[in-house]
Amino acid sequence: MHESMKYIVYVIPFFFLLIGWEMLLAYRRRRQAFRMNDSITNLHIGLGEQLLSILIKGGLFALYAYIQSKWAIFSIPFTFLYSVVLFFAFDLVYYWAHRLGHEVNFMWASHVVHHSSEEYNLTVALRQPWFQAITTSWLFLPFAFLGFPVEMFILVSAIDILYQFWIHTEYVPKLGKVIEFIFNTPSHHRVHHGINPKYLDKNHGGILIIWDRLFGTFQEEEETPVYGITTGVKSFDPLWLNTHYISELYTKSKSFKGWGNKIGNWFRPPGWRPAYAGGRETPYMPAEVHKYDVQIHSGRNAYIVSQFALLGAFCLSVIWFQAAFSVWEICLFSLLSVLHMSGIAYLFEGRRAADVFEVLRVLSYGVFLALLYPQLNLVFSIVLAVLSLASLVFFVFVKSRRELAPL
Repeated sequence: MHESMKYIVYVIPFFFLLIGWEMLLAYRRRRQAFRMNDSITNLHIGLGEQLLSILIKGGLFALYAYIQSKWAIFSIPFTFLYSVVLFFAFDLVYYWAHRLGHEVNFMWASHVVHHSSEEYNLTVALRQPWFQAITTSWLFLPFAFLGFPVEMFILVSAIDILYQFWIHTEYVPKLGKVIEFIFNTPSHHRVHHGINPKYLDKNHGGILIIWDRLFGTFQEEEETPVYGITTGVKSFDPLWLNTHYISELYTKSKSFKGWGNKIGNWFRPPGWRPAYAGGRETPYMPAEVHKYDVQIHSGRNAYIVSQFALLGAFCLSVIWFQAAFSVWEICLFSLLSVLHMSGIAYLFEGRRAADVFEVLRVLSYGVFLALLYPQLNLVFSIVLAVLSLASLVFFVFVKSRRELAPL
């Protein structure tokens, strides 16, 4: 199971090649499809999701395997034919899981992070929710009871998720009537990420768009989409972006009268309010959309990119050697990584505490090295140690040039 979850390390080079291709197209067409702060945030969220998945998805796959081995109704072999059957069944369930993720508050609370970017490019595809597997996994467990092998389930789920990477772009036009009728395409998914009134809660399909056509949630791309969420969220902090709606739900539930309303709020659609409080709020797109942005010096941008690359090397090493670590070590890695991502976000946002936090953050690379050293070869360990120390020097240099404050 650990081996099957390492596929992301193999596909990352292809992801970055395609992201580079999209950046080149944007540059040649003089379009600002990428912002450094937004793109790094997207990539951080993707890294965090993969790291947390070692425990979250790993635990859920283990639960799936246990159910399938103990209580399966049928003994289904891992063959091509049954894999095709599972593919169609999985994609149908994915449609409903995705749709409920937009229509039920506690599920939207985990999914919202994928929509909160105000850009639309291939890095947004990697902006994967950290806790969504917890809120949606119950919909997929029937496959375990039916007897589909866990290896087949992991394969099909990986195919369904990896397919959706390439549809997060504005640079692929409509692909012809037949393809657009059957498959989820960049055009269909641009609609899904739009906050234009006609686009809200449309096109939930994974690989196939036929489910949206069947169940009445299909919308053709017509006007240019405006991306993000209707309420907006002014932050580049991956932790806050993954939890802010939970905080909002908790605050709203506390303000409602009666336990039925307090508890029911978590199972109602986004924007729901009791009748006495005015009923459900109607989402709207602001007349003028102002993207959240903080202009920073080029020196700080360069420093942040270097820290993303270094943190990425540590995180991918943990993902690769995950089978060698205990649960508490994975928990420590995850906690440290989340703190690192928040610290880098503080630099983007120009927070007052960013400087002090940054020194502590860079020093904590030593904890990563101490835990990873038994798994890494000597040369790679030395390289990471030197880069970690160089980070502190780079930080002091940039700070001395007063380039850590917003413009």
